[in-house]
Amino acid sequence: SGQHGLTSVTTFVGGGGPRFWFSISPEQRQSNYAQVILRFNDKHETAGNIQPLQDALSARIAGARVDVREIESGPAVGIPVAVRIAGEDPATLREIAAKVDTVMRRQPNAERFRDTWGSDNFTVRLQVDSDRASQAGVTNQDVASASVMALNGTRVGTLQEGDHKLAIITRLRASERQHLSDVGNLYVYSAHDASTKVPLRQISELDFGGATAKILRRNHQRTITVGGFPTAGTLPSEVVAQIEPDIERIQAELPPGYSIEYGGEQEEQTKSLKELAAVPVTSVLLTFLALVLQCRN
Repeated sequence: SGQHGLTSVTTFVGGGGPRFWFSISPEQRQSNYAQVILRFNDKHETAGNIQPLQDALSARIAGARVDVREIESGPAVGIPVAVRIAGEDPATLREIAAKVDTVMRRQPNAERFRDTWGSDNFTVRLQVDSDRASQAGVTNQDVASASVMALNGTRVGTLQEGDHKLAIITRLRASERQHLSDVGNLYVYSAHDASTKVPLRQISELDFGGATAKILRRNHQRTITVGGFPTAGTLPSEVVAQIEPDIERIQAELPPGYSIEYGGEQEEQTKSLKELAAVPVTSVLLTFLALVLQCRN
């Protein structure tokens, strides 16, 4: 509304917007992500609307992670409180990340916790019994073709409508594939003998489990980052100071080949201090060099 000085609202669904600002890294294309950019008349209005928007959206949108942040003018910090775990085995990284996440959630001055890999996807795997399949006269390729056609669909032709071509897909009705138990009722037909068919449950078993949907790397190593945001009125450095003793204990128990380091604001502060430390050292050396050249001694 006009009283808040809101000029425009821009939305991106299914991924982030282009790199319109130097400190913003565009998000990858993903169906469960959206970005809303609010533009105000006065830059002083922006900071005052962050916390009210955060509280309102977090309370009204259930089951989603909502982050209301101001565009950063300096180096991109991202999540203010972040701990990076690097290693090779995804299962081990998940286990270590769970310990770090537990430590963070015990802090009353932090909120909106997450990790960069996200939750595992629920997967269903078909374990085909090769002996039974051979006796029934079907192959693994027949099983794969039948399951893909029934659940995802197979392209069987093209329909021409003016200048557009529409793919013709064949698959089961929605009512016949909406339950996991329906998978076992599928019939597998032999590619060599069309009269040969066998129920899928007789030659295979369903295996349920989770699979990591997104694996991120940093410096060529698999890296999972666990982070959170400090509550209103709390500095990120205060949260880091509270979790540091527990993080050090976890770090002491890490298996070989795994490491833990801080990201977020803590990392940027360390970089800034190193750069500041170089300034007085350079000044002293230049002053000493000027005196030597001037006094010739």
